[in-house]
Amino acid sequence: MVEGHDGALDALADVPPPADREAVREEYLRRVIPEFTGHQVEDVTWTTAHGDLHYGNITRGPHILDWEGWGRAPYGYDAATLYLYAPLTPETAARIRTELAAVLDRPEARTGC
Repeated sequence: MVEGHDGALDALADVPPPADREAVREEYLRRVIPEFTGHQVEDVTWTTAHGDLHYGNITRGPHILDWEGWGRAPYGYDAATLYLYAPLTPETAARIRTELAAVLDRPEARTGC
């Protein structure tokens, strides 16, 4: 279901984040990152992200669709978003957590998740 998407997310994260596009507003992150993670925005590892990754935007290819919200976001944001869309289906959530562990378990993902 998500096989191969960690490679797509890694490839996307390797693209230098554009200064003029934000997938997540830094103003919002300045408020919520300290509140929910104990980190500061200065601790964020910024990457390029899709910004709206859910199953409606993924095909079997694997291909990721619907790019109007792409831009700069904390590392791990897309993987965390996909994972959060799956809690009502525990088997899917477990599979996403396992297959995207390489992204979600990295220390720099702590501010993006």
